[in-house]
Amino acid sequence: MDNYDTLMQKMNALGAHSTQISAALGARALVLGAFMDAAVPALNARQCNAVVATFRHRIEDAMAMMDNTLLPEQFHSVVLQLTNFTLSQLRKQQATAQDSQWR
Repeated sequence: MDNYDTLMQKMNALGAHSTQISAALGARALVLGAFMDAAVPALNARQCNAVVATFRHRIEDAMAMMDNTLLPEQFHSVVLQLTNFTLSQLRKQQATAQDSQWR
């Protein structure tokens, strides 16, 4: 019975730790999403272009560093999805900023 109690304590501790990590990641996503919603519309076309170039470079560097790390396919899929979404938002803002510049 003692082994069962010890196992349950360890499982509960692991569950609590996982919950803390999930909460921290969720909070980070919320803050970064709110920042994107606030910052991207304030960029002019030239700034969008500079951010796109820097963002692409940093994503490429990060992916290169992870080449030798075994990560689940879902990780790579989400990175690609979020990268494409971010680039899409920047391209839309760049087009909007260029349109308003010519008015």
